[in-house]
Amino acid sequence: MNNTITLMTMGMSLGITGTLMAQSAKPAEREATPSEKAPAAVEAAGEKYTGPLVSIVPAGESDDGYTFDVYVSRVVDLRGYQVAVEVTGGDSGQLKVEDVRIDPARKDYVFRSLVPFTATDVTGARLAGALLRSDGGSDAETPAYLGSFTFRPSDDAQGLFEVRVRLEKQSLLRDSDGEAIEFRAGPAPEVTIARTIEPVAKTSRDESAAKPR
Repeated sequence: MNNTITLMTMGMSLGITGTLMAQSAKPAEREATPSEKAPAAVEAAGEKYTGPLVSIVPAGESDDGYTFDVYVSRVVDLRGYQVAVEVTGGDSGQLKVEDVRIDPARKDYVFRSLVPFTATDVTGARLAGALLRSDGGSDAETPAYLGSFTFRPSDDAQGLFEVRVRLEKQSLLRDSDGEAIEFRAGPAPEVTIARTIEPVAKTSRDESAAKPR
């Protein structure tokens, strides 16, 4: 069923309003394509930090759109999550969110063996997922997929942009008791947009003077 609500479960509000996609049965699993596999860089992000990590990873580019996957790693007893992102940098224009989605059929999805409730919010650049209390929590030592964001540059976009996890209560992880799981964000991936500016032909004064009147 599809409803627009605030995603709540286990007495916990994830603070996100979006399209709720509740599966009545576990989705059929499918293999992740090469572009969907988290690179080793996710696991290596922050060599001295060994706690839960939320990372944004480039997943592909097509038709001037840039897609990024979000992963969580080194987490135990995860029952709910919300990830919000933001774009910073650039010399001009914007890198706008065009699509937010969660694919629960992926084999690397964090709740792959369970029945999740998920919600997405394009306007707020957020996504969320949660389990019912009876499902307990999920462990993910290696990077596990949470969702995807696709961005499209505005016509005047130019320069180097960074896609970052929004912290300060905008992104969160919750355990099976509804308690916050402390985590850090991985390095922000970069998008460089360079547009070619066509030169404007100008007539020099000498050329003007040479023309017959």
